Amino acid sequence: MVGTVQVIDTETTMERHALPLTLILLAGCTESPGIVVGPGETAVEEDETCPIIIHEPVTGAQPIGQAVSIQATVTDNIDGDTEVDEDESGVFQATVFFKQETTTTWDSSNLTLIDTSGLYGGSIPGAAISSGGMHYYIYAIDMRRNDCTLPVGGETDPWHFRVYTDR
Repeated sequence: MVGTVQVIDTETTMERHALPLTLILLAGCTESPGIVVGPGETAVEEDETCPIIIHEPVTGAQPIGQAVSIQATVTDNIDGDTEVDEDESGVFQATVFFKQETTTTWDSSNLTLIDTSGLYGGSIPGAAISSGGMHYYIYAIDMRRNDCTLPVGGETDPWHFRVYTDR
């Protein structure tokens, strides 16, 4: 509830003071007050939605020692643009995580925004592409720390591609 409350100052002059109710409510809070608006302000819902990631997985075997290009469209909320509206926070970062299929340690490479449609691009470095196969997934986080992976399982259910030698 937004409004004013009359407070009587009994220790000085007995004057009545109008204080914004939001200030009084905040002064007694021991927890986060959530969304608080003042007179004439509009409440903006908190962004609790992770970015949307769209990616066509790498198919087919890739040559050993050669970088593998990764592109993904990453947008925040549902309007499909990279402009930050008052109900969304914007994409903070997009990253590809990758590892050889025989290891347990994940490495990462940041993806760079290519255009205003939310297209991000980067690569898995050639030095990481070794014999056998590779696992990878894409991770995105927005300005409000909402994060997600694609595929949804992330490191527990990543994509896979084979690696071949040039002979």
